Amino acid sequence: MQYIIKNYRYFMKKEKTIFLLAMACIIISTFILHFAYGLYQNKNSNLDNEPNMYVDGKSKWIEFEFNKEAGKEVTRGDLTHCLEKLSKNMDLVQANGNSDFTLFICYADLDWNFPIDLESTLRVIITEDGIEAPTIIFENMLSSGQDLSGYWTNKDEEEGNKVCVFPVNDGIITDEKGVTWPEYSVALNKDGTASINGTKYSVIGYSSWIHCPMMPFSSLDENTPIKRGYFAFVEDVTGKNFDYISQLFIDELGADRITVDDSLSYRKDIKYNYRTVLIMAAIMCVLVAMNYMILYTYLLERRKRTTSILRICGMARWKGCLMNMGECILLTVPFYLISATIYGCIVLPRIREYFTRMQGAYNFKIYIALFGIYIMTSVVICGIGVIYNSRGSIVLQLRKGTHNL
Repeated sequence: MQYIIKNYRYFMKKEKTIFLLAMACIIISTFILHFAYGLYQNKNSNLDNEPNMYVDGKSKWIEFEFNKEAGKEVTRGDLTHCLEKLSKNMDLVQANGNSDFTLFICYADLDWNFPIDLESTLRVIITEDGIEAPTIIFENMLSSGQDLSGYWTNKDEEEGNKVCVFPVNDGIITDEKGVTWPEYSVALNKDGTASINGTKYSVIGYSSWIHCPMMPFSSLDENTPIKRGYFAFVEDVTGKNFDYISQLFIDELGADRITVDDSLSYRKDIKYNYRTVLIMAAIMCVLVAMNYMILYTYLLERRKRTTSILRICGMARWKGCLMNMGECILLTVPFYLISATIYGCIVLPRIREYFTRMQGAYNFKIYIALFGIYIMTSVVICGIGVIYNSRGSIVLQLRKGTHNL
């Protein structure tokens, strides 16, 4: 041990340039190791949990456009199959896992005997129990003061009962072209029922806040074409939610029948940028490690004469290797700990603005693991150099080197 400490002190005093370069290599490689790990975890966390960045700011929606070509339409039956399949994997559907349901809204052209063509809106709630009535919408309408005299239940949705909430006029309605709409009541049958796509529906409620009848999704014929739709979430949509839902719809309906709003296309750029930075970090780490090995190997070359004298005095070759390895570890450990402390206390808090999930990637166990990886790597790299330089006869090594202990 005394020779290890003596070599270390001699290294600091007589080989200042090499010592400073070796110190710089350790500091830089420590920073790169910790940054690369944090970046990797930040990347994984972002790609799985990053909110869906819609171009129109609707980060809580996933939108679909369905094919309207004859023979390729998406029907109510097709969507029911997809929604039932989604309900069996709600852990992959829930946005950020903070809600136990999602709202699905879609649009269709329904014939309800009104003289003006209006697009009808259909709404359902998806839970782990399946497709349910949009009760939360009805409750929100009532709590916000909107008039609603009645609405259907989960039982109606499950059984496909022919019931509806019908619109009523709240004053005179004039469209953007200046055309005054007739009373909604003109679309009702004489017996007070409503005809929707040729089927009679019982009117169980009225509201002036809607412009088309609202009815259970399952009450429509399964061959009813649907034009488009979207999922609305309580929390921001994540990359994991988006990938699962969009891929399920594409797999079940066919890529030629559905167009998914590619709102997470930016994630491809994120993946590419992260991959590029990680590759660069890995290359830099390898280069720094190689520089460190070259510097230490150069130092050992200059010490061959000293090492040979010690061997003549009876020191075994393996003890010489251990002495040099001990010096390598004694050089590496303190500067690694100093560098890791600086990174964790000074550097990391300053870059969290750009890598929001990086700081949460570290804990005590992770720091210990990174320390172990770094030390083991350093021992292997330096061990290669030490063993390589200890080859050859003592006489040959006496002819090399310039410094003694």
